[in-house]
Amino acid sequence: MPWNTLAQSIADGEAVLVLGPDAIPMYPAQGEAQAEEMTFSRLSRQRVLDNLDGQINYYYERDNLFQFNSAAAKQQAMNEVRNAARDTAWLPDSELLRQIAAIPFPLVLNINPDKWVYEAFLKYYREPQFDYFTTKDKPNPPQLDYPDGLNKPLVYNLCGSVLDKLDSVVLDYSDLFELLRKMLSDYGIDEALSRKL
Repeated sequence: MPWNTLAQSIADGEAVLVLGPDAIPMYPAQGEAQAEEMTFSRLSRQRVLDNLDGQINYYYERDNLFQFNSAAAKQQAMNEVRNAARDTAWLPDSELLRQIAAIPFPLVLNINPDKWVYEAFLKYYREPQFDYFTTKDKPNPPQLDYPDGLNKPLVYNLCGSVLDKLDSVVLDYSDLFELLRKMLSDYGIDEALSRKL
């Protein structure tokens, strides 16, 4: 797509930004040299693999999904993902997040269950609408307005928000199946988001 067409699509409020699991690089907070670039997806996966030794039957690397040997192991994995989201030893690329917040996308779909994109909007722009998908009941579902890039942008976490609802994160094929099943149902996603998509 030519840049002019993309720029016009953003200006017209038609473009949607989709951030994949490794879209935002992370760096050590203390400036330590690392051999490999880190992302939230990699950090959370590594925490689960390191701290659930013997409790994972199989790790499907291509899909970044696990097979746990018990419900307790899956619960512990959810806690590890939440700990990764709270980890201050690694920080996301603040300049990239500032640039994302500066572009008037009406909708930003984030695959990760962290809140860095939302927090970037708060820091560099203003408070956007925020919501996340979950197959479970939400404690306080927000009332969303139709997403608008200039006035009411929406940051939507497609694979949960581990800081808002621990069990909303997608860790195994059962979670993925439930996500797809509910998303494809008539009541899967908020009406404002559905109309925008």
